[in-house]
Amino acid sequence: MMIADDAYSPPKDRRADKGGWSESARCLLIFGAVGTPTNNAVHKYLNDRKVRQLFLGSGCREVDDPKGFPWTVGWQPTYRDEAIAYAKYIKASHANAKIGCSIRTTISARTT
Repeated sequence: MMIADDAYSPPKDRRADKGGWSESARCLLIFGAVGTPTNNAVHKYLNDRKVRQLFLGSGCREVDDPKGFPWTVGWQPTYRDEAIAYAKYIKASHANAKIGCSIRTTISARTT
């Protein structure tokens, strides 16, 4: 078992996987990697090499795409599904409430 800290930094995660320990150690799987930006940095690369990614801590839509990324399994709902669940709850329990939205415009937000 190997443990690596990407410091929640996509460039560090990318260096750790592309030509790094995931290949040299013939990595069986990545387990519980946290964060959309860091997972997006290596997601396609690891799937192309058939490295399993189990229970990723990210709600990006790619984690919920078994046809496009068959080697990836997330553990949380996608951000979209989570927003739908909140909206249904608010509509049912606070029908006259006014809702404000804050939208991120970062690269990782646009990919979710």
